[in-house]
Amino acid sequence: MTEYCEKGDLARFIRAQRGWIPEPLVLDIFTQVCLGLRYMHSKRVLHRDIKAMNIFLRKNNQIRIGDFGVAKTLLDEKEFTSTLTGTPFYFSPEVCKEMPYDSKSDIWALGCLLYELCCKTQPFKSKGYTGLKRMIKKGGSTVASSIYT
Repeated sequence: MTEYCEKGDLARFIRAQRGWIPEPLVLDIFTQVCLGLRYMHSKRVLHRDIKAMNIFLRKNNQIRIGDFGVAKTLLDEKEFTSTLTGTPFYFSPEVCKEMPYDSKSDIWALGCLLYELCCKTQPFKSKGYTGLKRMIKKGGSTVASSIYT
């Protein structure tokens, strides 16, 4: 059984905001997600699909992390996994390079989520999967590139 989250998912919440999301709210949401990930990682659970659509908001802006369908529990802190799973827009460079990865891949996705909260767009966008993977491996954000070039 899951808890009802009156405000729906974070992706919908972000889209509904007129103008920028106030910094204190961004920090509050981000901190809660960080604490949730810290707890999961302390139990050696990799979420592997951290994204705005998997973060849910209660009416008091308390968050709930959901969709553990592709989560994996590691046997020990030094174990890695290599399954290509999750949402491509949030893939870490290790996943794009088809290298073994650990909890740091969730942290990469967390950074993408923070970017999305601040800029109201995903940091990496491409018309195709191959281009998206190339962009993530290179580390260049489409939005940042267009602002600074």
